[in-house]
Amino acid sequence: MRNIACAWIVLALTACAKADQAAKADRRHDSVSVVDTAKSERPPVAFVVDSGSPRLVVDSAVKEPVLELRNGEFVVHLPLDMARVLADSLPGFAPMKRAVFDKGLLSWRDHYAANRPPELDPADSDAVWAAALSVAVGDFNGDSRRDIAMEGIAGDTFAIFFLLSASDPKSQPALLYFHPPVRGGASQVGTGFIDYLTLVHAGKVTGFEEDAGEPPILELHHDAVDLGIFEKASELYYVENGVVKIFTTSD
Repeated sequence: MRNIACAWIVLALTACAKADQAAKADRRHDSVSVVDTAKSERPPVAFVVDSGSPRLVVDSAVKEPVLELRNGEFVVHLPLDMARVLADSLPGFAPMKRAVFDKGLLSWRDHYAANRPPELDPADSDAVWAAALSVAVGDFNGDSRRDIAMEGIAGDTFAIFFLLSASDPKSQPALLYFHPPVRGGASQVGTGFIDYLTLVHAGKVTGFEEDAGEPPILELHHDAVDLGIFEKASELYYVENGVVKIFTTSD
């Protein structure tokens, strides 16, 4: 009987110890689950990109242009057929590097990219791609194939253009300039460059009205590109029936 009584005492003490530990664990859990959000500040997000990007590569494995952010570097993958068209028209072309852009512009666009909504996948986020500045990828002629818009230098020539994917196996890629290429323009591009590209999706776009009347509205049926001039003005460039059209959005 004495042994049985001792066993019950040991079991009771063990049960009490476990209950006490569980209570303490609950109190610890409760204490960390209550956070004073007024005192906890979200640290700023670092968005660091190689100043030498975007980098253009010819990639025979892709069928459409691809823009990716890899290890802090923007890389443009261009299909072989599109690279041939580009080389024929603008041999040695390279997109404008981030190193030549105005520092205020870089800070503004990088802040926008770093503070994108967390639910956006960086691999498919317009906020991130806006920081590429000299490159935009989208469907610019409505054939459900990705195209690319770029601004950059080929030799001593500055150019901004759409490079459209072939719509079907019987057609060829097409290069359409925003403006005629500027020979000697390379010498005018130094640090502090303020022209940049931003992808604009299909939808209604409000234009700029100089008079007091109603601003014009453009109905975009496919993607377009906004050519911004930092803190000055912007124009929308879009393709309609194989021709580049311009729509002023601010002045």
